[in-house]
Amino acid sequence: MNINPLVSVIVPNYNHETFLSQRLDSIFQQTYSSFEVILLDDQSPDQSLSILDAYAHRPEVTHYIKNDQNSGSPFLQWQKGMAHAQGEYIWIAESDDLAEQDFLAKAIDKLVKDGSSLVYTDSKLIDENNKISLATFNESFLHKRDDQRWTRSYSTGGAEELSAHFIHQTT
Repeated sequence: MNINPLVSVIVPNYNHETFLSQRLDSIFQQTYSSFEVILLDDQSPDQSLSILDAYAHRPEVTHYIKNDQNSGSPFLQWQKGMAHAQGEYIWIAESDDLAEQDFLAKAIDKLVKDGSSLVYTDSKLIDENNKISLATFNESFLHKRDDQRWTRSYSTGGAEELSAHFIHQTT
């Protein structure tokens, strides 16, 4: 396995002009630099396209795909992005999220060292006014279950994770 594997960063966007510039900046400012970016827009009625246009000429952007009509499904956008991906790993970077600058470096380190196939992390909830909620995604999930699983880092098999946890809620 390559010690610096290429990551395909898929950014499916629909109507997220409020968050899009910050999201894209958080991708392009990653400390890990072996990545390509695939920008997708699902016929956004807002000003998303003008924002995507401003980033589309960056050297990391390998594809910029604008749908002629709305697909109605983020999963179809994911699939379209994956069809163009050249990386060893894929990061679905939703257009209304942010990432810390060392997100990819930490994720790739975990994947390469442990030989894992999937890494996911806790998330902070941020509203349209950039206010961070005191509860993280996993904390909000934990109160629904009597489980301390997401209070620390851990590794597990994929079948175990899916059957024991994803069945209840996508974490």
